[in-house]
Amino acid sequence: MTGSAQVTMKTTPENYEDFKRFCARQGISPYAMLKLVVESWAAAERLVRAAEEGQMAKAEILAELGRLVEKIRIITKANGVFTEAVTQAAKHYGIDLMSPFGAK
Repeated sequence: MTGSAQVTMKTTPENYEDFKRFCARQGISPYAMLKLVVESWAAAERLVRAAEEGQMAKAEILAELGRLVEKIRIITKANGVFTEAVTQAAKHYGIDLMSPFGAK
C-alpha cells in the first residue's frame, strides 16, 4: 500500500498541553507517541491476521515481532509512567489502585 492516511482528533487545549508534558518526560514528541501507538497496534493486527490466514511462515512472524520490540518498550515505559502517576495521586487520598477493592 502506498500513500498516507491522516488521523485527526480534537481535545481541549489543557489536555494537549498536559499530553505534551507527558511526552516530553518520555523523551518523545506528541506526534511520535501517537504515531507509535497507531503503527504498533496496526502491526500487531497485521501479524494476528497473517497468522490466522496462514499468510506468513512462523519465521517471518517472529522476525516481525522482533521489529516491534523497540516500539513495545517505549509504549510499556509510557504506560508504566502513567500508571505510577495515577497510583501516586490515588495513594495521596488513601486509595490503593492495586488492591482488588481499591482501599488500603
